Amino acid sequence: MGANIDALDPDLAQGCRELLQACAEAGVKAQITSTVRSEHEQKFLWDRYQKGLAAYPAVPPKHSAHEYGWAFDLVVTPYSLQANVGQAWQTYWGGTWGGAKDMVHFELPGAGALAWKLGEQASAPTATNNPSLWDYIGWSLDFTSLSGMLLELGIIVSSPAEAEKICRALHIDPNGRVF
Repeated sequence: MGANIDALDPDLAQGCRELLQACAEAGVKAQITSTVRSEHEQKFLWDRYQKGLAAYPAVPPKHSAHEYGWAFDLVVTPYSLQANVGQAWQTYWGGTWGGAKDMVHFELPGAGALAWKLGEQASAPTATNNPSLWDYIGWSLDFTSLSGMLLELGIIVSSPAEAEKICRALHIDPNGRVF
């Protein structure tokens, strides 16, 4: 996971630098542990979280503000001041802090909700020009259509009888209906 502040959204990067400066002036050691993440890195964290191996929560790939450069993780020493730094982030910079659930997480206001929305849009099924088996259901199929449907499943047939035999094995009648 990268910890490059320059990779963040410019407004967030500025706020992050100011927060680091405020910590230093208060004698609190602050370390950025994560900024922008790739989808692969987010998946790694999500998988660990799902298995109960992570100390902090994670969201699915394409759903994290980190993937868009809208969040960073920061740990302070002494850790007993972590909540104070998080509250300062919210109060003085107007950002969102992860609170007791994710004390190291800092983001732009609304970034988590927007990232989740973008992730849902990216994960939503999209229409394609390639019909699926279910597009054929309810249609009366001739041999060409039936063989085309089977070809989509990776099955090549050479005769109507062979197509009908395979369709019956797949529980599809010659009219394309599942039975």
